[in-house]
Amino acid sequence: MKKMYKIFIAILLISLTQQLFAQPNRDNKREKIQSLRIAVFTEVLNLTPAEAQVFWPLYNEYSQKIRDIELTKKEKNLEIRKNYNSMTEKDFDKVIDEYLNIERKKLDISEIYYDKMKKVIPVKKVFLIPKAERQFKRKLLEIIKERRR
Repeated sequence: MKKMYKIFIAILLISLTQQLFAQPNRDNKREKIQSLRIAVFTEVLNLTPAEAQVFWPLYNEYSQKIRDIELTKKEKNLEIRKNYNSMTEKDFDKVIDEYLNIERKKLDISEIYYDKMKKVIPVKKVFLIPKAERQFKRKLLEIIKERRR
Protein backbone atom coordinates (compact mmCIF):
# COMPACT_ATOMS: atom_id res chain seq x y z
CA MET A 1 0.00 0.00 0.00
CA LYS A 2 2.82 2.40 0.88
CA LYS A 3 4.54 1.55 -2.40
CA MET A 4 1.39 2.45 -4.37
CA TYR A 5 1.16 5.71 -2.43
CA LYS A 6 4.79 6.56 -3.25
CA ILE A 7 4.27 5.76 -6.93
CA PHE A 8 1.17 7.94 -7.00
CA ILE A 9 3.05 10.85 -5.40
CA ALA A 10 5.97 10.40 -7.82
CA ILE A 11 3.63 10.47 -10.83
CA LEU A 12 1.85 13.51 -9.45
CA LEU A 13 5.12 15.38 -8.91
CA ILE A 14 6.39 14.52 -12.38
CA SER A 15 3.18 15.72 -14.02
CA LEU A 16 3.16 18.96 -12.00
CA THR A 17 6.79 19.61 -12.90
CA GLN A 18 6.05 19.10 -16.59
CA GLN A 19 3.12 21.49 -16.40
CA LEU A 20 5.20 24.16 -14.68
CA PHE A 21 7.91 23.95 -17.32
CA ALA A 22 5.50 23.67 -20.24
CA GLN A 23 3.50 26.78 -19.41
CA PRO A 24 6.26 29.38 -19.82
CA ASN A 25 7.25 27.74 -23.12
CA ARG A 26 3.67 28.02 -24.39
CA ASP A 27 3.46 31.65 -23.24
CA ASN A 28 6.79 32.35 -24.90
CA LYS A 29 5.50 30.89 -28.19
CA ARG A 30 2.37 33.03 -27.99
CA GLU A 31 4.50 36.13 -27.40
CA LYS A 32 6.67 35.30 -30.41
CA ILE A 33 3.61 34.73 -32.59
CA GLN A 34 2.10 38.01 -31.43
CA SER A 35 5.40 39.80 -32.13
CA LEU A 36 5.43 38.36 -35.64
CA ARG A 37 1.82 39.45 -36.17
CA ILE A 38 2.62 42.98 -35.01
CA ALA A 39 5.68 43.15 -37.27
CA VAL A 40 3.82 41.93 -40.36
CA PHE A 41 0.78 44.14 -39.80
CA THR A 42 2.92 47.18 -39.07
CA GLU A 43 4.86 46.59 -42.29
CA VAL A 44 1.85 45.87 -44.52
CA LEU A 45 -0.42 48.54 -43.05
CA ASN A 46 2.46 50.98 -42.51
CA LEU A 47 1.04 51.87 -39.07
CA THR A 48 2.39 54.89 -37.25
CA PRO A 49 2.94 54.50 -33.48
CA ALA A 50 -0.19 56.58 -32.83
CA GLU A 51 -2.27 54.45 -35.21
CA ALA A 52 -0.89 51.22 -33.74
CA GLN A 53 -1.87 52.35 -30.26
CA VAL A 54 -5.55 52.60 -31.21
CA PHE A 55 -5.58 49.87 -33.86
CA TRP A 56 -4.29 46.93 -31.80
CA PRO A 57 -6.89 46.93 -29.02
CA LEU A 58 -9.66 47.00 -31.66
CA TYR A 59 -8.03 44.35 -33.81
CA ASN A 60 -7.41 42.06 -30.83
CA GLU A 61 -11.06 42.40 -29.79
CA TYR A 62 -12.15 41.62 -33.35
CA SER A 63 -9.82 38.61 -33.59
CA GLN A 64 -11.05 37.18 -30.31
CA LYS A 65 -14.67 37.36 -31.44
CA ILE A 66 -13.83 35.69 -34.75
CA ARG A 67 -11.83 32.98 -32.90
CA ASP A 68 -14.80 32.33 -30.62
CA ILE A 69 -17.07 31.84 -33.62
CA GLU A 70 -14.51 29.58 -35.31
CA LEU A 71 -14.31 27.52 -32.13
CA THR A 72 -18.09 27.05 -32.25
CA LYS A 73 -17.77 25.93 -35.86
CA LYS A 74 -14.97 23.52 -34.97
CA GLU A 75 -17.05 22.00 -32.16
CA LYS A 76 -19.93 21.60 -34.59
CA ASN A 77 -17.62 19.83 -37.06
CA LEU A 78 -16.49 17.38 -34.38
CA GLU A 79 -20.11 16.65 -33.49
CA ILE A 80 -20.93 16.01 -37.15
CA ARG A 81 -17.97 13.67 -37.59
CA LYS A 82 -19.12 11.62 -34.61
CA ASN A 83 -22.72 11.38 -35.80
CA TYR A 84 -22.29 11.56 -39.59
CA ASN A 85 -23.53 8.06 -40.39
CA SER A 86 -26.60 8.36 -38.19
CA MET A 87 -27.65 11.82 -39.34
CA THR A 88 -30.83 12.32 -41.34
CA GLU A 89 -31.53 14.70 -44.20
CA LYS A 90 -33.26 16.97 -41.72
CA ASP A 91 -30.14 16.97 -39.51
CA PHE A 92 -27.93 17.91 -42.47
CA ASP A 93 -30.34 20.67 -43.45
CA LYS A 94 -30.11 22.04 -39.91
CA VAL A 95 -26.30 21.87 -40.01
CA ILE A 96 -26.21 23.83 -43.27
CA ASP A 97 -28.42 26.52 -41.70
CA GLU A 98 -26.13 26.63 -38.66
CA TYR A 99 -23.04 27.03 -40.87
CA LEU A 100 -24.67 29.84 -42.79
CA ASN A 101 -25.56 31.56 -39.51
CA ILE A 102 -21.97 31.21 -38.32
CA GLU A 103 -20.73 32.81 -41.54
CA ARG A 104 -23.31 35.62 -41.15
CA LYS A 105 -22.08 36.26 -37.62
CA LYS A 106 -18.49 36.44 -38.83
CA LEU A 107 -19.50 38.84 -41.58
CA ASP A 108 -21.49 40.99 -39.12
CA ILE A 109 -18.54 41.16 -36.73
CA SER A 110 -16.17 42.04 -39.58
CA GLU A 111 -18.50 44.80 -40.73
CA ILE A 112 -18.84 46.25 -37.21
CA TYR A 113 -15.12 46.20 -36.51
CA TYR A 114 -14.08 47.47 -39.94
CA ASP A 115 -16.39 50.43 -39.35
CA LYS A 116 -14.75 51.02 -35.97
CA MET A 117 -11.27 50.72 -37.47
CA LYS A 118 -12.10 53.22 -40.22
CA LYS A 119 -12.58 55.78 -37.46
CA VAL A 120 -9.07 55.30 -36.07
CA ILE A 121 -6.94 54.51 -39.15
CA PRO A 122 -7.27 55.48 -42.83
CA VAL A 123 -9.65 53.39 -44.95
CA LYS A 124 -6.77 52.38 -47.23
CA LYS A 125 -5.10 50.70 -44.26
CA VAL A 126 -8.35 49.01 -43.21
CA PHE A 127 -8.58 47.67 -46.77
CA LEU A 128 -5.13 46.07 -46.34
CA ILE A 129 -6.00 44.13 -43.15
CA PRO A 130 -6.95 40.89 -45.00
CA LYS A 131 -3.67 41.11 -46.94
CA ALA A 132 -1.76 41.52 -43.66
CA GLU A 133 -3.59 38.52 -42.20
CA ARG A 134 -2.66 36.38 -45.22
CA GLN A 135 0.99 37.45 -45.10
CA PHE A 136 1.15 36.78 -41.37
CA LYS A 137 -0.25 33.26 -41.84
CA ARG A 138 2.15 32.62 -44.72
CA LYS A 139 5.17 33.70 -42.66
CA LEU A 140 4.01 31.70 -39.66
CA LEU A 141 3.67 28.57 -41.84
CA GLU A 142 7.15 29.17 -43.28
CA ILE A 143 8.60 29.33 -39.76
CA ILE A 144 6.79 26.14 -38.75
CA LYS A 145 8.06 24.33 -41.88
CA GLU A 146 11.63 25.48 -41.21
CA ARG A 147 11.52 24.23 -37.63
CA ARG A 148 10.25 20.82 -38.70
CA ARG A 149 13.28 20.34 -40.97
